[in-house]
Amino acid sequence: MRQKICVWTMAAGLAAAAATEVQAQNADGAPAAAAPGEAAVADATAEATDVWYPQSVERRRPPFYPGGTYTRLDYMPLDRAAEPWNLCAVVPPQRFEYFQALAGGLAAEAARQGLSLELAAVDEFDAEAQLALLESCLEGEPDALLVAAVAEDALGAALSRARARDLPVIDMVTGSGDDTVTARIVTDRTGVGRAAGGFLSERHPAGAETAEVVWLYGPRGSAVARDIDRGFRAGIAAGAIEIVHAEAIGLSDREIRRAIREAVDEVESFDALVGGAKTIQIAAEELAAEFSAGAVELVALTLTSSMLAGLEADRVFAAVNDKVVTQGRIAVDLAVRAIEQRPHLIDLRPNLQIVDRSNVSSFDRRTVLPPE
Repeated sequence: MRQKICVWTMAAGLAAAAATEVQAQNADGAPAAAAPGEAAVADATAEATDVWYPQSVERRRPPFYPGGTYTRLDYMPLDRAAEPWNLCAVVPPQRFEYFQALAGGLAAEAARQGLSLELAAVDEFDAEAQLALLESCLEGEPDALLVAAVAEDALGAALSRARARDLPVIDMVTGSGDDTVTARIVTDRTGVGRAAGGFLSERHPAGAETAEVVWLYGPRGSAVARDIDRGFRAGIAAGAIEIVHAEAIGLSDREIRRAIREAVDEVESFDALVGGAKTIQIAAEELAAEFSAGAVELVALTLTSSMLAGLEADRVFAAVNDKVVTQGRIAVDLAVRAIEQRPHLIDLRPNLQIVDRSNVSSFDRRTVLPPE
């Protein structure tokens, strides 16, 4: 599925794109901040109707180095692109709320900066189909390519073609596994698992009564599942937590329902169930007839609009917010900076946040809900 979103106006506001940037360079080509904490700087006096910044992120130095050090900084985008550049973004299936939110973030920032955005989404988690979409994007000769890969190390041929044309490539959210991209804003999936497990450890600390947990993660067989599982097990290590049922599962509703029913039949009673947003949404329905309200703590690995509604209705206990809308917006800004050969940050990840009933009314919803 391909959709072209043309969202620019040739207004006098384009002049703001020429605002003076701080010229001091960091080691990886990013501008130094003019205020406490590092930032990718924009004109501080620029006016905007869609203000989503600054947003806290983590920057790795050296870029792409597994042993690199992460430091926290406030990201500030450009006020506006110098020209209405053409971007092509290739994203995972749009039937998932999480990736709908990513697309919304991309479109919102393209509109704010006066760009043309072509959005290409695969129908399934099919690496070959996504590779074909990337090749199609390249045929359209965009000014930059943005990619949220459905599988690691599967898009090398198309990315090689992009590099041969000196086309900026921005790796976003899911991670392509390619360290030759221009820049990256990608979720640390091990960190997501660790955040969910750490939340449970704080709820059920060592020495307290052991909490029994059902752990349903996925997609089965993927690097994402491997990393999340490793992080989750590390996160619960400090608490009084016992995994009484664990399974790497697929993404279909039927598969998720089967896994939940098997867990209930095998374990009968447990204190918490942890899984992806779709798993938690279905678990809230399936467990309603088995357990009293609130008897099982449902913890989601991603925060979506459905999980937000569940938190507000006390059906969901907590969710990990990796700020997918913000990631999309930063990816667009990184692309513009690369096109215009402006200083830019290279290797970023979002700061992860636990959203639960204590902060659901106060956290920054712009990070997960794109503007309407």
